[in-house]
Amino acid sequence: MNERIKIMIPGPEKDPDTGYPIPEKDRKDDLFYECWSEPSAPKGREFYEAAAVQAEQQIDHKIRWKTGITNDMYVLWHEVKYNIKAVLPDYAYKKYVILKLEVIQ
Repeated sequence: MNERIKIMIPGPEKDPDTGYPIPEKDRKDDLFYECWSEPSAPKGREFYEAAAVQAEQQIDHKIRWKTGITNDMYVLWHEVKYNIKAVLPDYAYKKYVILKLEVIQ
């Protein structure tokens, strides 16, 4: 595990007082968890499926066991935001969690 990532909780999209939308640049996102990860590109069938739908950038990150991560969060890695498409925990050994990510356009 050689890369540092931040798992972020997005801030509210609307102002609770006025109900108006908050511009994305002004939203206050909260840090949920910062950890070391091991990035890897999709292989085999996943690679060809991603190419078939022309998904531009997909990547997997393996992190140490952590509960509470949901698809509503996003990952910040090298100042690039990635949507969490899937959270795949290893329930057998509870050592790792694999995050399936896609870059936010």
